Amino acid sequence: MRIRRLIIESNDKLAWKLEEPELISYAIEVAKLWLDRELKDKGRVTADLLNKACGILAEEIFAAALNQLNVPHIRTLPLLAKKHSVNYDKPFDVKIGSSTIDVKSIAPLPPPSGHHSNLNVNKSELEHYGKCDLYIASKCYPELPAEQRPKQISKEWAKAILNKIDRIDFIGYAEADELIKEANLQRSYGFYTLKPPFHSMQHDFALRFNIDLKQLKSASD
Repeated sequence: MRIRRLIIESNDKLAWKLEEPELISYAIEVAKLWLDRELKDKGRVTADLLNKACGILAEEIFAAALNQLNVPHIRTLPLLAKKHSVNYDKPFDVKIGSSTIDVKSIAPLPPPSGHHSNLNVNKSELEHYGKCDLYIASKCYPELPAEQRPKQISKEWAKAILNKIDRIDFIGYAEADELIKEANLQRSYGFYTLKPPFHSMQHDFALRFNIDLKQLKSASD
């Protein structure tokens, strides 16, 4: 399936809009199934879990884009456990050449969880699985107004939020040593955070991996 609406924007982001409902529906269903599996382990839905579900959605779109561009890569499968033989010893979402990549995303929740474009990575996740070479920052839209957030996030509400997503911005990326350092550690929350600007997806990422983004531009015209 071609991603005809993965577009190149003037501000160096790659943005994917809902123009091919089959692809976004597929990615959302994968994210919801992942959420079901995590709920069995965690027992409840949190803002962090919803952000991770959005990360799964962004990962599916990103992998589809790499397929369209014929970029050789390997990836883990989010619907299989980390200890499954397919995912075992792969502490990444995607690997291009020797570079390991983790795709992160911000859910369309209102503050304090959302309405920002920061790149966040959980400290305990790094300690358990190890770090990647690159971290991609993405964000899901439309953003929700504060009055639409309930006091307690339920499974049904989280899935309803996933169903509303119609756009994903791939904002940029950071290298591990730029993100994972003491100055970026938010001790009270237990994660590292980095604010934009990041390395450009349109220029830096494409140049680094010899990706011809003109294919996407012509496909979106």
